[in-house]
Amino acid sequence: MGKLPHIGHVEFDYSCIRHARSLIRSLSGIAITPEWAWAISDEGRTFERFRRFKDRFFLVDQYELDGFFPDLPKGEADLEAIDLQDSSLWLCGSHSSLLTHDKAKTELEKKPSRRLIGTVVLSDKGQPSNRAFSLPFQGRDSLRHILGSHPSLSSSLALPCKGGGLDIEGMAVWDDVICFGLRGPLVNGLAVLAYVGRNGPLRLPAGMPTLVLLDLGGLGIRDLCRCGGSLLILAGPTMDADKPFKIYRRSFGAGGVSSLQLLHDFEDGVEHPEGLALFPGPESAGLLVFYDKPSKKRVTGNSVWADWLELPSGR
Repeated sequence: MGKLPHIGHVEFDYSCIRHARSLIRSLSGIAITPEWAWAISDEGRTFERFRRFKDRFFLVDQYELDGFFPDLPKGEADLEAIDLQDSSLWLCGSHSSLLTHDKAKTELEKKPSRRLIGTVVLSDKGQPSNRAFSLPFQGRDSLRHILGSHPSLSSSLALPCKGGGLDIEGMAVWDDVICFGLRGPLVNGLAVLAYVGRNGPLRLPAGMPTLVLLDLGGLGIRDLCRCGGSLLILAGPTMDADKPFKIYRRSFGAGGVSSLQLLHDFEDGVEHPEGLALFPGPESAGLLVFYDKPSKKRVTGNSVWADWLELPSGR
């Protein structure tokens, strides 16, 4: 299978806030419930809440990260992953480092502002409460240190994200474990899923990660999406290439043996698929695909249109 049927488009309307276009251009992830949608951007320090009306979503609230995580270091948060679990909203930054250049030298900038892994507890009405928790942004209990404690990832902490360094772009949360999908590094040419147990009173990730290596043809992981008992994986280039992008499904059979199935192969183009979200429909769930720097045909005023794809049976 190489193509999922295209059902239509779903609109996300940002009209109620200023600087809507900058958020549309940097949309990096969305999580959806039957009534609400939550969106993140890889620029700035906010997250957004949308109300659903049939096949449209209207932005109703924008929240500053600093109101929930006051100790988050200053700078771009580079939020790349989002999920809903345990009546909580989970947010994760890329945890990546960058190279900075000046006339004299090139240095690795560690960017602690990108190291958020936290959860915001939601009220019965689906609104953020004042209860929010995160791991430390630096040190032995930080997610970056937890992931780097694995021998296959330890060297990536000293590298920039576009040069084999640690770069989280997907997250899927279950009751007892959190899975992080890495754009980089690749391990022996294979993409990395890093599973970290949820321990302690706050149920945040802790302990040595377990790695699962996937042959995605040299691609990294650009997003993850839970789908019943399966995991949907958006795969794409580890660098800034325009292609290829694919969607895989990792499912589990008898005895816990997993299989990897190619569901969708994107046509080459200027748009880069950036995120996946299950879309609860009236009869069955579909899949929404969002794009980084969407084309002009996908943007109308302060609205952006996601592709709505049909999932195969047996999801």
